[in-house]
Amino acid sequence: MSLVDSGVAGERAFADVRELLDVPELVDFLIANFYGANADWDRESNWYAARRRNPPGQYQFFIWAGERTLESIDANSIEFDDDESPPRLFQKLRGNAEFRRIFAERARQHLTNGGTLTPQNAAERYRKWAKAIESAVVAESARWGDYRRDAHPYRTGPYELYTRDDHWRREIDRLFKEYFPKRTEVLMRQFREAGLFPKELSP
Repeated sequence: MSLVDSGVAGERAFADVRELLDVPELVDFLIANFYGANADWDRESNWYAARRRNPPGQYQFFIWAGERTLESIDANSIEFDDDESPPRLFQKLRGNAEFRRIFAERARQHLTNGGTLTPQNAAERYRKWAKAIESAVVAESARWGDYRRDAHPYRTGPYELYTRDDHWRREIDRLFKEYFPKRTEVLMRQFREAGLFPKELSP
C-alpha cells in the first residue's frame, strides 16, 4: 500500500510493486468483483490477501463473503475507493500504462470468446453450484429465514420469513433471465468508458 500510495506511474515503481504483488491474479480478483459489482469490499470487509512467507512470495487476493454482488445489471463499482483495500490498489495502479495493458488483456480473456465470464459460461458455472446446494438452502433458510423479521431488524421493514421456494429460487431465476445474459456486455462498456478495455479488444 505504501508503494502504490507513493505513485506507480513509472516503470521502476511498477516493477517494485510486482515484486510483492501477483498482478495478473489481482486483476482477475478485481474483474470478478467488478462483474458482480461488489458493494461491500472496503478496508474492513469481505476479502483476504496472503503470501508465502518463506521463501517470500507475492500477495494474492481472495474473495470472501461477497453477498453484495449480482444485484443490478447496470451497477458500477469501478470508481469505488477506500484506503488499505483492493479498490485503493486498483485506483492507484490504473494510472500505470503497463497495468492497464495487463488489465485489458485479462478482461478480454474472461469476457470474450468463451471466457469464464461470458454469459453462457458464467451462468452454467452458477447453475452447477446452485443445483449442488439447493437442498441445503432449506436448512439455511430454517437457520436464517426469520433473522431479520424476528431477531435482528435492520433499517426499515417490512421483513419477511425467507424461504428457499419463495425467495432463493426467485432470485436464481432472476439471475438466469436477467443478470447473466446482459452483465458481460454492460461490464465491457463500463471498462471502455473507464479507459480499461480498448475497442480493438472487443470480440
